[in-house]
Amino acid sequence: MKYSIIVAMLLSLVLATGCGKPGRHEIEVSGNVTLDGQPVEKGAVFFLPTGAGGSDGGGNIVDGKYTALVTLGEKLIRVRGSKYMGQVKNTDPAYSNETKASYKMITDPKLHEDGSTLKVEIKGRKMTLDLALESGKALGQ
Repeated sequence: MKYSIIVAMLLSLVLATGCGKPGRHEIEVSGNVTLDGQPVEKGAVFFLPTGAGGSDGGGNIVDGKYTALVTLGEKLIRVRGSKYMGQVKNTDPAYSNETKASYKMITDPKLHEDGSTLKVEIKGRKMTLDLALESGKALGQ
């Protein structure tokens, strides 16, 4: 009886503390992504560590909204966004009778990815972070 109580207590402790990698605590970051005030239809948001030892994270943009799992600490944010342009004929010979969705890149890689200076401190249990991009202006400026 005494042995089963000890085993149950140890099992409860293991389940309560989790089995993940030590020091890798992720939180959910979500929000809206706009370009010149309009929702970004499709794309991705990237959270890159600013220091050594950090982990990156990210999530997909769908209809102007994203959700990402991100580790704690300071992160540099980069955004890639696209706009739906309609259906086009598939150029792959194996699928020549089909159409596929066509998307156009609407974010500027020089401004919203490589040129991004926007940094944020990821902390807490859950964060909301809206990203308002502007044409001709680097993210964070």
